[in-house]
Amino acid sequence: MTLWIRRKSGSAGSDDESAVRCTAGKKSRMLKAAVFLLLAAGVLFAATKYFGRSNIEIPRVSLEGMHPDVVSLIDRRRRHVESNPLSADAWGNYGMALLQHQRQYEALICFDQATALQPPSPRWPYFAGTILEQSEFEEALARYQKSLSLDHAYVPLLLRAASVLIQQNDLQQARELLNRAKDQPGGAAALVQLMRLSRQNSNMKQAEDTVQSARASNALSRELLLELASMKVAEGQTDEAIALQAESKQLPPAQAFLTDPWMDELQRFDATGAYSSAVADQLRMQGQVKQAAAKLGALARQFPERSRPALNRATLLLEMGDAAGAEKELQALKDRFPGDAMILLSLAYARFARGDQISAEQLLSDAIRLKPDYAPAWMAIAEICRSTNRPLEAIAAYEKAVAATPEDIRIHLSMADLLLSEGQFDEAARRLQDASRIRHDDPSIRKQIEDLSKRLPAATKVE
Repeated sequence: MTLWIRRKSGSAGSDDESAVRCTAGKKSRMLKAAVFLLLAAGVLFAATKYFGRSNIEIPRVSLEGMHPDVVSLIDRRRRHVESNPLSADAWGNYGMALLQHQRQYEALICFDQATALQPPSPRWPYFAGTILEQSEFEEALARYQKSLSLDHAYVPLLLRAASVLIQQNDLQQARELLNRAKDQPGGAAALVQLMRLSRQNSNMKQAEDTVQSARASNALSRELLLELASMKVAEGQTDEAIALQAESKQLPPAQAFLTDPWMDELQRFDATGAYSSAVADQLRMQGQVKQAAAKLGALARQFPERSRPALNRATLLLEMGDAAGAEKELQALKDRFPGDAMILLSLAYARFARGDQISAEQLLSDAIRLKPDYAPAWMAIAEICRSTNRPLEAIAAYEKAVAATPEDIRIHLSMADLLLSEGQFDEAARRLQDASRIRHDDPSIRKQIEDLSKRLPAATKVE
């Protein structure tokens, strides 16, 4: 099966389109325009110059400062390519090791070379496409076309290709791919992107039909309802949007969107724990906090020199209501990483949850000394002051938080709420005006602004 990628003519405003079949030969010609900066070597390298050659120079990266396990892995995979220069698997596996450890440019060279060798695999051009899809849309589509020619039914591939087409405003072909994806096993996530197309076209009926179809097929997901809620907000249907948002909290995310077996193969090259960290994030998003905490605990034991796995685990414990356990782990982290403002902030939350207000405020002050514009710490101070009946100190702390991150709408609204409680209506109105100018798609935020505005005297109402 062949994917036809239509590109609009280069003349401004032209509606003419030509059908361009992305064959391997045309892909090679397209690639001649793409130049990649090899950071490790410090020189410019034209990727297509070596595409498909048996005597290509095998990418070499600087291993200085890397974890010893990463050094061993990359060195071993490179030597395997040296011994098997015509093996697609050797090149592809070296590329996977490089990609897993953030060496995208060198990994791209490996995947392109693997694509040109035997045995063929849809994974190699797919991995190359994932590297390019954020900026080099034509190049990414060329890789995805090659992958689709080898496996036309792989749902994550169809979703990624459709996403790139949407970026290029080729909505018709994107919809064709998404319709193909939704009919595959595990293709429910395609419904989310179909919904986003409806939103982009402001087609409410199409969006509502998509949700109705998803309900009938038991494929309803959190993302679907949130997309429809955003459209309802844009239409001024706030009550319906809030109801959809509330319903979405009872639903799981679109599972197929979170599952990519080909990308999961990178776990074999996870010498630093990056993959396990991503899995923990997914578990947390899905509400499986105990499993996520266990995963993060294993990571913390595997990499004791790193603070974030243990910090994220302690934060999860705090969310689960285990303030004592969180405090114990955070105190140990503070002793090992005394200059980390985020650890101090989290420990302050744990101390305050256990009733130690004085210690919590001291920790927040220490965090601000390390990072004076640390808005989360100022926000925490404001909330503590507010909860302990110190409104003037809370307002001052809110001011600092707003100055640090003026685009955070929740800080404006929290401050406006306090100002209203203190009878400072003019200043509250100003804060609500500032908040209303900040772009957002959350219907609960719109409702909060409306509710706060109702508390203003008539003379200071926010328009």
